[in-house]
Amino acid sequence: MNTATLSPETLPAIIWNNQPVITTELLANIYGAKEIQIQQNFNNNASRFIEGIHYFIIKGTDLKELKLYLDKIEVQISNMVRKLYLWTERGTVRHAKILDTDNAWLVQDQLEEFYFTKNTPVPYGLKDTPTERLPLKKPSSHCLVVYPLKRKTSLRSSLMTVQRCYPKTSKPRRLSQCGVH
Repeated sequence: MNTATLSPETLPAIIWNNQPVITTELLANIYGAKEIQIQQNFNNNASRFIEGIHYFIIKGTDLKELKLYLDKIEVQISNMVRKLYLWTERGTVRHAKILDTDNAWLVQDQLEEFYFTKNTPVPYGLKDTPTERLPLKKPSSHCLVVYPLKRKTSLRSSLMTVQRCYPKTSKPRRLSQCGVH
């Protein structure tokens, strides 16, 4: 990957644990810092970072699989690397605070706008493009919500349960109770 033209808009999407993340090398490049500076800032402020919230440490077989994925999207990781730090959005904010340069804050705003929101994974079952997605709407005063029932019931009642949503109550009812046969 050409790091000379690297910007938050052009960063390749790296998703780990259903979150967009960024490597230390890429973070240093876009902040205009050196990788060693990011590492030293982390070591000096390790008590302010929480693993799983601000960063992930990738080792072993996970690292091997991640390297294969990163090779496909043209992000090179040295074969000598034994552990890799991946920074979450909250972790990159901490680094911007520690660096405290105008460029780091500008780039952090761009990361939030272009990288982390653009690369947020879509939950399973939703459409992939914004034009295919329907906006979420508040349920109307009369709506139907269908729930599957347990298997050990009669055939008719095992098909589904209907819940009518009224302003005052939302008590589940079986189809037969609603006049549906």
